[in-house]
Amino acid sequence: MGKGILKYYEQSNGTNNNTILDLCCGTGTLLLNFAENSYQGMGIDISADMLAVAKENLDEYRDKVKLVERDVTEFEVTSKYDLFTSTADALNHLPDLNALESCFKCVKDAITNEGLFIFDINTPGGITRGEGMALFENESVFVLRNESFEQLNNKGISIVYGMLVSDLN
Repeated sequence: MGKGILKYYEQSNGTNNNTILDLCCGTGTLLLNFAENSYQGMGIDISADMLAVAKENLDEYRDKVKLVERDVTEFEVTSKYDLFTSTADALNHLPDLNALESCFKCVKDAITNEGLFIFDINTPGGITRGEGMALFENESVFVLRNESFEQLNNKGISIVYGMLVSDLN
């Protein structure tokens, strides 16, 4: 996914100052793709465990990428960024629309005038069709997501099981 976003961004009319801020950055996979292509950036995540994995994954680029443990609904930065990202349905984990609005306001305050914000989010239609399991794994992490939709209660449920490979050793 990161390579596709990188290609799209570089073909867009972005300011191309090569700065990225990844919200809910998780294990840093997306940031790694950008760091490998000379981007400076920041990853924000509320999970210390995910940031620990990101730190390992981005160790070679620690001079280019800063990782910060923070809530994406109340972050501030000292300089503006050209590109904001939030992938893997991360914004769906915010508790309500007020939190989503707060996150968007933080992005608005921290993005350059010509900047882009690329994110994905589930819609009610997507959630009702989202029944099933999805698996993601790499050298550091194993994640299994099971999604279902309860028509009676009109609620979508996504249960995520994860394991760091270091937990197996």
